[in-house]
Amino acid sequence: MFSPAALQQFQRYISGLIVSANTTVDGLNRLFVLDVRHQSSRNRLLTERPFAVGARHQARLALWQSFSGTQMKPKGVLSLDETL
Repeated sequence: MFSPAALQQFQRYISGLIVSANTTVDGLNRLFVLDVRHQSSRNRLLTERPFAVGARHQARLALWQSFSGTQMKPKGVLSLDETL
């Protein structure tokens, strides 16, 4: 789904969200002091979607279909989330 460069930006983004209290793009970018990249690269990743949404959706469905517990069933299933 991601190009190698976009995958690295995505990994940095997720890592930054986990370890940083400052979750702005600029704040996350400052975490990686040994291999600094311009924050516009991460901005592009988050705003321009360098992947096809339809392809991502199909890949997710294929993954779910590969496991018996998450395969589509002949009858529908309604899932309710009461956490809100």
